[in-house]
Amino acid sequence: MFKSIVLAMALFIASCASMTAPRNIQDSAAYALGQITAMRNTCTSLGEAKKLSPTGAAGCLTQTDRARKFIEVAIAAPDLASQDTALQRAFEILTYMDEVLKDYK
Repeated sequence: MFKSIVLAMALFIASCASMTAPRNIQDSAAYALGQITAMRNTCTSLGEAKKLSPTGAAGCLTQTDRARKFIEVAIAAPDLASQDTALQRAFEILTYMDEVLKDYK
């Protein structure tokens, strides 16, 4: 199970490294949604492997939902500044979660 988690994360990181820079809000939002999907899969896998408590896994999924809401705000925002701010908040949540989950991987 652990090997499959490591393999999935390695493939995800490799695919992210090969991506080009986002050109617009849709590209940035798509990239962020991919990050959220990967984080949700990581939370689920860690929960199933009993490396993360049920409460911790639920909290992890709650945080990914928060990040997704910021992406929805960014997509609907009327101006570039608002879009950038909302996307930045989403990436801050994901970066924080990645740091926290490093201890469990």
